[in-house]
Amino acid sequence: MPINASSSKVQFISEEQIKSQGLVNENVDSKILEPIIVLTQETELNRILGTALYVHLQNSIISGSLNSDETFLLDSYINPVMVWGVMRNLPTFLS
Repeated sequence: MPINASSSKVQFISEEQIKSQGLVNENVDSKILEPIIVLTQETELNRILGTALYVHLQNSIISGSLNSDETFLLDSYINPVMVWGVMRNLPTFLS
């Protein structure tokens, strides 16, 4: 269940970023990859960030009002966690 009503539409990392930064092949369909991105951020990233920061970042992404610190947090810390989290969860859904 999403924490924020709009959270199913918010992704902290894009499919292209996962494919370019990780070991995910270009042939992996977005129908498989997108639900895993959402699952990873809702189960793992939410636990790491805490619900308040997680929801705040979601709302900032939706409204387009990320400040420089939040952008730095996303680029430097959240993106690597998401890349490796998705790659860890992906084999379960590919087999």
